[in-house]
Amino acid sequence: MSEALTLPDTGELNRRILIRLWTDMPNASFNVDQTFDAGIARWAKVEPIRGIAARMGVATGEDPTHFFWVRYSAETPAEYFAQNRVIEYRLRRFRIIEAQNFQDADRFIRITAKDLGAIDPVAQDLAQPPM
Repeated sequence: MSEALTLPDTGELNRRILIRLWTDMPNASFNVDQTFDAGIARWAKVEPIRGIAARMGVATGEDPTHFFWVRYSAETPAEYFAQNRVIEYRLRRFRIIEAQNFQDADRFIRITAKDLGAIDPVAQDLAQPPM
């Protein structure tokens, strides 16, 4: 079985991530400013996508770079992790491509994301999630 299809083991949800809503707001210069809400912090397993797992990914034309595994919750089902949300992890921002309730088991949500690059800590409007 591919590593992309195995459920996280006990203790593997050991990375703190922040999930934020991304909104583009027009500004006075006829440009767009990116704004983000305060977000919610979650424990996650973070997996870089390599080799065959990258080719097994979504068919959106995007090149996914990471899987983020989080616990399923009634307040944050797979539909919560829409494409208008981002994940912040270790001063990097990841755009969510898709999320699924893995095997429809209501245990884990696997989020497929693309690395957008580093976050400027000076320009960041809110602090990183609490540890």
